Amino acid sequence: MPNRKMTVIDYKGYRIEVCPIGKGWRASIFSPGSISPWPNSPVNLEKSSTEEIVAEAKRIIDVRLGPRLLKNLSGPESDPAKA
Repeated sequence: MPNRKMTVIDYKGYRIEVCPIGKGWRASIFSPGSISPWPNSPVNLEKSSTEEIVAEAKRIIDVRLGPRLLKNLSGPESDPAKA
């Protein structure tokens, strides 16, 4: 069995700690400066790739940041008041 260890990824100021669990992976999401992971951090106990669990963790962070992020990305065409 290959040596599977924890990987730490910084994403938009959040820390994602990816570690093996069962045949799959856990991606613990930490807010900036926090020592406790989010309770909704993704886990996949089935055989999967780290890329899948990291993508899910990033999606969860993006949803949390959503209102602020979408406001910055939306242009006049998405504002009904300007249509």
